[in-house]
Amino acid sequence: MRRRSFFSSLSSRSGLFARRHLIRVRSLRQRFSRSAFTRRAASMRAALSAARAHPFPRLLAGDWLTLLASLLLVLLLFQTLWQSQGASKLRIRQGDTVYATLSLDQKRTLHLHGPQGETEIIIDHGRVRFLRAPCNSQYCVHQGWLTRAGQVAICLPNQISLELLGKRKSYDSLNY
Repeated sequence: MRRRSFFSSLSSRSGLFARRHLIRVRSLRQRFSRSAFTRRAASMRAALSAARAHPFPRLLAGDWLTLLASLLLVLLLFQTLWQSQGASKLRIRQGDTVYATLSLDQKRTLHLHGPQGETEIIIDHGRVRFLRAPCNSQYCVHQGWLTRAGQVAICLPNQISLELLGKRKSYDSLNY
């Protein structure tokens, strides 16, 4: 008796399905065979070695022109949007009330009394700072000279704050 294969014993419809499946399996074996894999790996190695030899292509005149135009645009935007104006007035707050609003076009020393003691403030032709404060941390004194509109120095323990005013406040993350 002649021995029949598994596929020949199936009906015509299931035999057709089995043959299609066998063809797919064979094509996948050919696609992922060792020789195909080594060919792909060799082509990838060649591409990587070519990329290592010349990591950046040579820039053309249009590339340089685009870089120059972008740099000029960034500098122009920085100049117009991020630069703040000089201050013209000083607002001094003591506690929750405005103590005084003074012009910065003078040379003057102020002595303010707060809950912890006397604070000394110096106004010197367009700039202002805390000179002495009775607090322990001295953050307000270390703040230094304030010159631009929107800058603030605060002595929290003594409840005194200095704010410089101008035509327009400078940009910061709080005005965004």
